Amino acid sequence: MDKLMNNNWFMRIIALLLALMIYLSVNTDTTRNSNNAVKNDEPQKNELFHKPPGTDSKNDPSPNETSATIENVDLKAETGNANYVVSGLPETVSVNITGPNSQVTIAKQRRNVEVFADLTGLEPGEHKVDLKYRNLDSSLKVTLDPGTVKVKIDEKTTKEFPIEASFINEEQIAEGYKPGDPVLNPKTVRVTGSKAIINQISYVRARVNLQDADADVKQQAQVIVYDKNGNILPVETSPRNVEVTVPIKSPSRTLSVKLNQTGQPPDGVTIRSISISPSEVTAYGPQDILDGLKEISGPDLDLSKITEDSVVELGLPLPEGVRELSQQKVQVKIDIDKDGEKVLKGIPIETAGLDEGKSIEYLDPSVQAFDITVTGSEDRLKKVSSNDFQLLVNAAGLEDGEQKIKVEVKGPNDVKWSLPQEEATIRISALQS
Repeated sequence: MDKLMNNNWFMRIIALLLALMIYLSVNTDTTRNSNNAVKNDEPQKNELFHKPPGTDSKNDPSPNETSATIENVDLKAETGNANYVVSGLPETVSVNITGPNSQVTIAKQRRNVEVFADLTGLEPGEHKVDLKYRNLDSSLKVTLDPGTVKVKIDEKTTKEFPIEASFINEEQIAEGYKPGDPVLNPKTVRVTGSKAIINQISYVRARVNLQDADADVKQQAQVIVYDKNGNILPVETSPRNVEVTVPIKSPSRTLSVKLNQTGQPPDGVTIRSISISPSEVTAYGPQDILDGLKEISGPDLDLSKITEDSVVELGLPLPEGVRELSQQKVQVKIDIDKDGEKVLKGIPIETAGLDEGKSIEYLDPSVQAFDITVTGSEDRLKKVSSNDFQLLVNAAGLEDGEQKIKVEVKGPNDVKWSLPQEEATIRISALQS
């Protein structure tokens, strides 16, 4: 025996015999199934296999058979008339199958069985019909659950309805944010269904989810049709979805714009007026950030570059934490006047703080007065006078003798002025008793 097992030719013959046996077994089962097969697209009625009491059923699975259930198979209606609409059908059915192991396994894996209600030739009204199926091998025993259904056939009608957006999870929008007015495209839809259902339509909505929204929302929203009680109606819509854009408004606050002026106007130029447009802007951002803002500081305006009437556009700085401003830029209008000069003659120099028992003598200017040269706009110079100025020498605590002391000037802020000299020469003396 060991010699036979070690003989290569003997082992080859054994392998050939085994292969032949397997081939004959498979080919016999395939031939049997082929003889029982039907065309896949040929409809078959529901078959119910009941086991009579007290008897053995021939439908019990044999040792080479098995049973299975294909759940949630879509149920369709075939009317043969595109103008009919059907109601009363369940959405899905269960398909119970019994047969050869291989065919049951194939049917479960492929799930290509089709179940339908054949309503061809039936008129509008209520009908009780047996369900049919296709795409199952004829070697399989089939039971549909349910096997019979009651349906109603109606003629289709189509009507156009306006559509509005409805918000879901609006209470879960980002804190402080609010939805604006939604924009829908298109604004109407065509609804198709039975006349009875169409007459029940109360409103049509496109639902938009606003959960955690902190920026504009743009969604393809499903169209849903309701009756007056808020129940969803079984109809077709065209289109099925519409585009909905919802602007999301963040917390906001209106703030004034404060211009930051730098530099001095060039010689001979007087700024008559400066105006900002807009003078206020709206800031958007978290509420705690907005609460800490009083104004929008900036932009900077360099007066040293202004030589004529001008309109300049300046960018607004975005405060830290603010999401956006309603305006990114402002226009600043500057009106100027070319300066002129006016000399005010002989404005007296007043003495203040002279110690008791002391006298003061003005040596330069000897007349105790200065001429003031005033520079400003022509209109302003027409109105300015000597009464608008005060010259003052503070003599408090001065020692006896000749000395120079600064002459202080008080005058209007909207003009410039100059003295022939900044100091006066005086002599402090003790009064003779």
